[in-house]
Amino acid sequence: MKKIMFLMITLFLAYSVNSQNSDKKTFEASMEFAKLSKTEIAKITPLNKEKVESIQAIRKQKLSKDDQKVKIKEIKKATGKKIIELIGKKKYSQMMKYWKEG
Repeated sequence: MKKIMFLMITLFLAYSVNSQNSDKKTFEASMEFAKLSKTEIAKITPLNKEKVESIQAIRKQKLSKDDQKVKIKEIKKATGKKIIELIGKKKYSQMMKYWKEG
């Protein structure tokens, strides 16, 4: 009986952990959701990498939370403009729709 209970709890925990990992949204999934071509993906992936690195650098600085938010917002806005130039407003809107959906 103890073995069965242990097995049931183990399976439940494994399922819970697996479910949490699969719910995490990714930049790659947003590109897939927007149905970007391989060429478009190749163009915007370096922009996202640069954005992530810039945001990480800002977070390492000893700034107030408000200053961090302002700088991160500026970086995201600038990156968004560059992505729109490369893939167009319609596909960019599709990518943003992915992030806003629950």
